Parts: sequence; C-alpha cells; structure tokens
Amino acid sequence: MLINDQTYVGQSSGFSYGMKNPAAKKLKLSHLTLSARDAVFLTGTAAYTALLFWFG
Repeated sequence: MLINDQTYVGQSSGFSYGMKNPAAKKLKLSHLTLSARDAVFLTGTAAYTALLFWFG
C-alpha cells in the first residue's frame, strides 16, 4: 500500500519479524542446506573454469 509518494507499508513488516524472531529465521533458512548434488555442481564448475583458463 502506498501512503505518500515514497512510503510503502506492509511490504517489509514480515522481514523485520523474520530477522528478529529466531524460530522464524530458522524456518526461512531451513531449505538452504548443502547437498552432494551441490558439491558435484561446484566441483564441475570449478573444473570447467580451470580448463577454460588452461586451454585459453
């Protein structure tokens, strides 16, 4: 909701709550885990980048 020309209300109220409440913060960040698939992707990306630099 736009009050004046630059003040938005209601868009960031949940952000403050999520950063102050430990339970809400844990719930928001619970899906950010490193899996084996992520490690394989990062290793492959690093190897591909190294090969690009090696062979120019």
